[in-house]
Amino acid sequence: MTSAYLCVNNDAMTYDEAIAVFGTQVNLAAALGITQSTISSSWGSGERDRRVFVIPPKYQYQLEVITRRRLLADAELRAPARIAPDEASRSVA
Repeated sequence: MTSAYLCVNNDAMTYDEAIAVFGTQVNLAAALGITQSTISSSWGSGERDRRVFVIPPKYQYQLEVITRRRLLADAELRAPARIAPDEASRSVA
């Protein structure tokens, strides 16, 4: 049985999964309303032949919405915010 979701692990949305959906960096960038060079220069790290691409959190959430959950943002990003008990009792001025 295959999953309708490309993210089979709950660890992280990967660059390769996003490219599998959109085909190219250009198409991925267009879907997000950014330039291809933003993806190439800002998301990648390492030497040219061994670059590792990491999708920033704000774009992971956008991709989850755009793809109607075909791509899933990291589980940590989707978890509800936790407020410490002492923080919750403080009033906002």
